[in-house]
Amino acid sequence: MTLFEYLAIFLSIVLSFGVIRLLDGMPSALKQGRGYVIHSLWVISLLFVQVQFWWAFWPYSTDVA
Repeated sequence: MTLFEYLAIFLSIVLSFGVIRLLDGMPSALKQGRGYVIHSLWVISLLFVQVQFWWAFWPYSTDVA
């Protein structure tokens, strides 16, 4: 395996922990009636940023060391 593949796996694991953490808090917030629109928008934007960061990492696979 190349260095990029190791880094991509590590980055995917770290970002998946972040996604799990964000999605884990949603049911309790919605169940207790504390679901404000701004919080939902914040969670959606953070999920988008994490996916975008992961997606932007892939062009580095073609860089020569």
